[in-house]
Order: sequence, then structure tokens, then C-alpha cells
Amino acid sequence: MNPYDPPSAPLRDDPMSMRHEDDDPHRSHFIAWPIVFALNLVVPLLFGGSMLRESGMLGMSVGVAFFLIAGWYICYMSPFIAIRLLVGSEKKSTVMALFTI
Repeated sequence: MNPYDPPSAPLRDDPMSMRHEDDDPHRSHFIAWPIVFALNLVVPLLFGGSMLRESGMLGMSVGVAFFLIAGWYICYMSPFIAIRLLVGSEKKSTVMALFTI
């Protein structure tokens, strides 16, 4: 037995794996994400908005749109991670799972 072989457990046992057929993305995740995202943008926009010119505002708008869409994608692909994205988490494994998607 090779200790470097990947685990032979099926992918369905991993709660942070990509979306399965039986996962049901909750509509509330899609509604809550823009609200949570907007509340987290208040301070960065107050500080950053006053320092930017037109080209910087365009780049910031593209970045905000990207992260809004990325959050919706996470809410669709993994309801388990969506809950952690919306509520927050203290577990390292959940935070690391967000970076491995």
C-alpha cells in the first residue's frame, strides 16, 4: 500500500466538494449574498472611493462585479460553503476550501 495514493473514498463523502445532483441551492443564498457583500463594501468604498480617479473607479467596479458573480457561483456550486460565505466561520478547513475551488 502506497501512503501517497489519493484516498479511495468516493467524492460524495466530502461535504466541501463541488456540487452534487442532490444539493439544492437555496434561493435565500442568492438573495442574501448581495446584501452581505454590499454591507462589507461600505468601509472600503468610503476610503477607496475618495482616492480614485475615473479609471480607478472603473477598475474597482469591475472588481466588485467579479466578486459579486464569484459569490453567486459559490452559492450555486456548494451550498455548504455558501452558508460559511454568508455567515462566516471559525474553522480553518472551510476557509481553505474556498481557496481550493
